[in-house]
Amino acid sequence: MKKAKRVFRAAPGAQFTDEQAQVYGDYLYGLFGERENTLTTHEVLSAARPKFSPIHNHFDWDDSEAAEKYRLWQARSLLNRLEVVVIYQDEEKSVKAFHNVHLEESEDTDEPNRVYITVDTLAESEYFRRQKLEEALTKIKGWQKQYHDFKELGIIFGAIEETQKRLEMR
Repeated sequence: MKKAKRVFRAAPGAQFTDEQAQVYGDYLYGLFGERENTLTTHEVLSAARPKFSPIHNHFDWDDSEAAEKYRLWQARSLLNRLEVVVIYQDEEKSVKAFHNVHLEESEDTDEPNRVYITVDTLAESEYFRRQKLEEALTKIKGWQKQYHDFKELGIIFGAIEETQKRLEMR
């Protein structure tokens, strides 16, 4: 039986190209085969250490630069995982405190395009609310595509379609 060719692509937001994705994917699939079809992040990192490894360049080997990137990741993690308890008419609700959004296009190219805003700002801005709803729908549609073979989830898929139609009508 002829073996199917796998085509790998960079997912949205990936820090590598489709061409690199193909090299990385082929190499990692080979590692899976060597490791009885399981792979840990420690094994991937170990396989990346040799300079001749096809995935070596994906990693930052400059320790001071890597440390700074890790601290930035920690800052994102802090902002993404902090919740605030909102009390409204004696009812408490825990919500995400900060949201990552795209700013409207700016003439100043030195300004960051993505920033964090408070949940209060999100609630007050139709532009940012719409952006987050579109982001949520994109993620849900991705989830739906991933699990479309499971007919048992049909009622959820229907609700997703209905919600999308209602939002498009706004």
